[in-house]
Amino acid sequence: MAKPITPEGRVEKWKKLWGTPRLLSDSEATDVLEDFIDVFIPNRMEKKFRQFFPTPRAKFGNRFFRDDAVFYTWERTLASLGLQDATHAEVSIVYPSIDAIEGHRLRGETRRSLKDLVVDDWHPACAIAEGGPDKLYIFIEPKMRGCIVLRIGEGDE
Repeated sequence: MAKPITPEGRVEKWKKLWGTPRLLSDSEATDVLEDFIDVFIPNRMEKKFRQFFPTPRAKFGNRFFRDDAVFYTWERTLASLGLQDATHAEVSIVYPSIDAIEGHRLRGETRRSLKDLVVDDWHPACAIAEGGPDKLYIFIEPKMRGCIVLRIGEGDE
């Protein structure tokens, strides 16, 4: 059996805050990552992002993300970031390793904060939160003390 990629203690923490997370299949996790890259990462930086993302303690600069992505501290709730029209959100989160990726799907209330999702900033991860007509694309890198978030609403490109 392969060693889990998701950092230790995450699943237990998510169970308390979100309910039981569902482990995504390899193809589902890959689809989430591809969707994230297509929307969040500029084409000119896609190759570098794929190279850096699975490495521990990789440093990303602003050039890796779309110009309209914004940094938020992790106390911000999903509702305050744009999912206020929904009472619940479905979040897919992906953790990388050099060889593979692992993803989980969580479902919970939009009052949950970014910290409730990423738990800490020791490991890079990307996530997509959906609630109502809006989607949030969320990225965290080690020692970031917050997340970079891109909100895509209905009708946005």
